[in-house]
Amino acid sequence: MAGEAPIYNPGTQEIMSRIPVTTWRDGTVLTSLNDSKYLGAIYGHDSVGYFKYGFSGAYPVSRLSSINQDCFQKLINDLGSTTGYILVDSMITITQNINVPANIILSFTPNSGFNISSGITLVIQSEPICDNQQLFYGAGVAIIQGVTCIQALAFGAKADGIVLKDGATTASSNIFSSNSAVFTNDDINKIIFINGANTGGATLIGYIISIQSANQVTLSINAAVGVAGAVFVYGVDSTYAFININKTARTLGNGAKIVFQKGQGSYLTKFNNWLAGIQCATVEGNGASIMSTYGAYDATATGAAQGLAMPSCYSTFDNNYPLLSTNFFGSKINSINNFTDTVSLISITEISTFNINDWILIYGYDNEQVGGFPPDSRYYEYAQIIATDATLGTIQLDRVIINSYDAAWPENLAQNDYGVPRIISLNRTNFTTIESLTMNDLSFLPFPGWVGTSATAERNGRASFFGYITAQINNVICPACYIGQGKDIELNNFKVSVQCEIDKTIDSVIIRNSQIRGLTQGSINSLKVFNTVLTGPTNSNARSVELSGNYFNSSANGSSSSMIALGGKRIERVQIGTNVWNCVDPSRNSLMNITGSINLPVTSVVGTDTILLSYATWRSGTSARGVSMGAVGFTATGKKIIVTRVYQYDATNVAVIGNFSAPPVAGDLFIFNLTNAVSIDFQRKIGPYSSSVKDVEEASTTVGYRGYRFNSPVFGLRNIFLDQSNIINGANSTISSNNFFPLFGIPIKLIIVVIKAYTGPDVSAHLRITNTTDATGGTKNLLELIDLKTTGLRVIDVGQVVGSRGTDNLVLMDSSYTQMIRVLYSGASLGTITLNDPSDVPIFQLQLETFNYTY
Repeated sequence: MAGEAPIYNPGTQEIMSRIPVTTWRDGTVLTSLNDSKYLGAIYGHDSVGYFKYGFSGAYPVSRLSSINQDCFQKLINDLGSTTGYILVDSMITITQNINVPANIILSFTPNSGFNISSGITLVIQSEPICDNQQLFYGAGVAIIQGVTCIQALAFGAKADGIVLKDGATTASSNIFSSNSAVFTNDDINKIIFINGANTGGATLIGYIISIQSANQVTLSINAAVGVAGAVFVYGVDSTYAFININKTARTLGNGAKIVFQKGQGSYLTKFNNWLAGIQCATVEGNGASIMSTYGAYDATATGAAQGLAMPSCYSTFDNNYPLLSTNFFGSKINSINNFTDTVSLISITEISTFNINDWILIYGYDNEQVGGFPPDSRYYEYAQIIATDATLGTIQLDRVIINSYDAAWPENLAQNDYGVPRIISLNRTNFTTIESLTMNDLSFLPFPGWVGTSATAERNGRASFFGYITAQINNVICPACYIGQGKDIELNNFKVSVQCEIDKTIDSVIIRNSQIRGLTQGSINSLKVFNTVLTGPTNSNARSVELSGNYFNSSANGSSSSMIALGGKRIERVQIGTNVWNCVDPSRNSLMNITGSINLPVTSVVGTDTILLSYATWRSGTSARGVSMGAVGFTATGKKIIVTRVYQYDATNVAVIGNFSAPPVAGDLFIFNLTNAVSIDFQRKIGPYSSSVKDVEEASTTVGYRGYRFNSPVFGLRNIFLDQSNIINGANSTISSNNFFPLFGIPIKLIIVVIKAYTGPDVSAHLRITNTTDATGGTKNLLELIDLKTTGLRVIDVGQVVGSRGTDNLVLMDSSYTQMIRVLYSGASLGTITLNDPSDVPIFQLQLETFNYTY
């Protein structure tokens, strides 16, 4: 019968008469009442039917007395599986584990909530209804399941951490003062970190227990060392809040949204792994800042003390807090060729750790060879599992693999060289990859309380992004960042003031519209940087690099004479679009350094196609950085190798198999250039030294070849070639690219587009391209005349020519010849065109293109 559902008073266990109401507090008229639903309320108001929110199909009840944990639990028990609502209108202390089932929804009034004792867990299975307010207090665990939005404030996180620099105390005293502080009673129970006031000058950690004045407080601990003018930090300790945010987000599968609010200061948290184990997350920072305080508890820590720590797939964590991790490297696989979708495990029993729909990473061929963690693999890729076979130990993937993997690749685990190919699940009981991460409008700040040799500027406050499938980072600020193991990440309006390190097993990194100081970048598949300001030491070793629309005021990391460095490891493709370079350092006489190379010494020879060297030599020479499948090397005498396989020959030797232009012998030294296939557009140079800075710094002696394509929209043929010679009207011999053409071992094209025709008085006006020269100094009279009086496209094939040159004749370029080319005007006389007015000057684009430029 409508309106007759019993209402319990859990405090007295009396059945109370219900007082029905027909409207909610917001004025909504009730049109339907349902006997199967009723509302239990815990609140402290005398007015019957007080609600901030109304619920269709439910009744309010009169005030319940005896507000305590037992009362709350009794009401939960009485509701059972019936759908109902509980209004929490006071602070309830929780000292035993309580589970609020999904059929009960909690609604909170201002200043209400739960004070959860340490070691106790409160689980709420449905999303509560509340203002933007704190719901959970104390050191216990609070988990909200089924929530669509995790408000950091609800878990007790507050952004009020303040940094001041005039703290003072005396040894053995718990009285602390600061003339710049304005202490109030609201600061009682806040945590405080005081630099130098602990034993040995370490950071003192305490709590404010009373207020003496606006400039003086009493602490929970005595100072071990007296200080004056000390840096100190104080505010709400949000550590437990961040732990509970993480615990809640882990239960939400695809829908975790974490919301922070900008405050008067920063969130202070010892726990910086708050994204670990979450499957999908959107983080809305709203301009807030976070400061990790872990370094005050362990000054020798490194990654554990940084601003944000996201574990890589090579880590396992124990699901305790803080998360304690160990290393894990997956299962070895048998050799496999590319363009197949099935891999097989060497140890079939390990198939049990792989499940359908898991993301996996296949990786192998260590190309770092300096130890360290995580592994630095040359070849790797991500996929998902669609089937497994426990009998065969096979795993079928949702896509074909791109690379081939050789089970005999060199490996030395004693030196942390993980070369043998492996497969690792990214969805394990002790690791969950973040399949989708979006982070907006958040800052990470260095923590002044972390002092010591470990607290470097590159670590303190660093945001580390690891363990993701896709990540979108927008409007994030941090002193330093480390972007590591993951599939695809894009950063927009990203600001780094100290160092941005990008390294190891990443498919793609895209940076747009950002400000980055100190970009140091290791072996990843692809790096693209667009419309970004780059300052400080800058280098890249990605297999594919694209830089366009950027502003450089940088210095090359690894070169004293360039502004950026490319090629610490083998780069297969470089595309340099139009960028602006501020040339303010006279010691930087080139924009880009691409001089890197790797030596491969031959100890002995097996057969006609296999060379051997000891593993110790292979490792000490970091040979794998440049020697990998498809790489091309030369000796000083021009002997050539194209690498087809590298493998562990025996316990002490590495074998390299290749296609040789001549039989190898013991003592040969093959040199592998680390940067190949370079495409360079017009580079705009500004600053006091712009006229003396060339585009590319090359080695004084270069063995082998690189392929370049150099695209330059120009005025009057200025700054075309890489030696930066200028075309000057009136010069008979204006440009000879001796440093450029010796690097080619394949044909090239010159493509000229006349954009604006010559309008001067000369009857004929040409761009004259002439004079290739062979190794003996003989001239092969190449002559191409480009008509500058008509617009249009012309293509010239340029190469070493034996005998006469026919029209459109494509010939191979012999690397034993030294190529030279001269470009000059030809009009009224050789080397000159008549210019009666500046508007007479022709405008054209010259593009230098290589054939077969991917090696």
